[in-house]
Amino acid sequence: MKTLKKIGALLLLSLSVSLVSCNSDDDDNKPIIPGPPTGTDIRYEVETSANIIKKIRYKKGNDQFAFGYSTPDSPNSWFMTIIVDFVDQPMTAEAEVTMKNDTGFEQSYTFQIFEDNEVVATVSGVLESSNAEIIKNITHEVDYNP
Repeated sequence: MKTLKKIGALLLLSLSVSLVSCNSDDDDNKPIIPGPPTGTDIRYEVETSANIIKKIRYKKGNDQFAFGYSTPDSPNSWFMTIIVDFVDQPMTAEAEVTMKNDTGFEQSYTFQIFEDNEVVATVSGVLESSNAEIIKNITHEVDYNP
């Protein structure tokens, strides 16, 4: 019986050791290898004065669209950065923002597109209070010239 307890304890110990991860398994510390850029950074940003963002439809670098939403932590803003590969250029960066202002007051909005950290397109305005959903668009032509 004592032998069985010792074997069980040894198995439990070896199992717990095998489930522990080593620090050397982290991929976060991989070196960044310098080289020529592989694409253009495009960042979409949406800011509103109140929680009126319902959804955002934005274009990814491969001519496909994806959806984004504001979060409870940040209900008045949203952003997304994509990398447009040089092989996918030229491309039109575009976003479609659906908003609904049922606050009873006018609310402001600003949409921006950044190309390599520079603002290249801005749309802003005021949204009247209404129960209707309103869609606003922003676009920018991305064309890499080496």
